[in-house]
Amino acid sequence: MSSQSTGASKQFAELITWIERREFTIGIVGMRYVGLPLAITTVQEGFNVVGFDINAARVDLLSAGQSAIEHIDDAMLDKALAKTVSGNQ
Repeated sequence: MSSQSTGASKQFAELITWIERREFTIGIVGMRYVGLPLAITTVQEGFNVVGFDINAARVDLLSAGQSAIEHIDDAMLDKALAKTVSGNQ
């Protein structure tokens, strides 16, 4: 086995460890029909998440704990925001 593939194997093993321990932050671009449910699910699984959106009104709405998507109620959003703000505890 070459030293290059050994290094890649070690890096892959470290990545798997970080994923298992939830030791990184995931960025999701677009907080609408795909991004918002993905962000909420990812937070529920214990990951730190940062959501990005270019629509300032949407960002303000989400920051206030209000969802503009029918199938995501405000309580679900509030719970995800609370986990994110408190450091995923």
